[in-house]
Amino acid sequence: LCFELSLGAETPDETTWRTRATECVTLADYGALFQEMVQTLARRAETGLPADYRREVGEMMRYMQQNIDKKISLSDVAAQVRMNESYVSRLFKNETGWNITAYIHRLKMQKAQQLLRDPDVFVKEVATQLGYDEQSYFNRMFNKYFGVSPIDFRRNYQNCINQSKKSINEEGNEF
Repeated sequence: LCFELSLGAETPDETTWRTRATECVTLADYGALFQEMVQTLARRAETGLPADYRREVGEMMRYMQQNIDKKISLSDVAAQVRMNESYVSRLFKNETGWNITAYIHRLKMQKAQQLLRDPDVFVKEVATQLGYDEQSYFNRMFNKYFGVSPIDFRRNYQNCINQSKKSINEEGNEF
């Protein structure tokens, strides 16, 4: 049953678990194996990385996520996994469907949305926290991805929150 939870191709972990499950003798053996499986799957869930990416691609993705506050180049990513830049570029594109630069921008824009939800953080601070030297470039990238400026995104978000609060308050007064 536990092995059916995986999506896609069986990972090396799952192959090992299947083998180890056949070697379990006691209930304690099964319990220890199950605990290891749950911990491994929880780590995968935390990183947001699908289990079926090659190890190197997962390492690249983790590196980019962990260094989202810096300028990240293809050469940085290649150095992290100790591979040739052109090979890293092809491998990442083939595995994920994204080129590395687009993936980095996507991560930065997702993080920008999170940061902009805080009304006390200035747009310039968000740009700086994501490794952009120029706020104007950050604004252009944000607008390209979401079709609105960072300021308009925040305004729309705050309006939505305020409307929700107002609706909740009005519903609460009806009872």
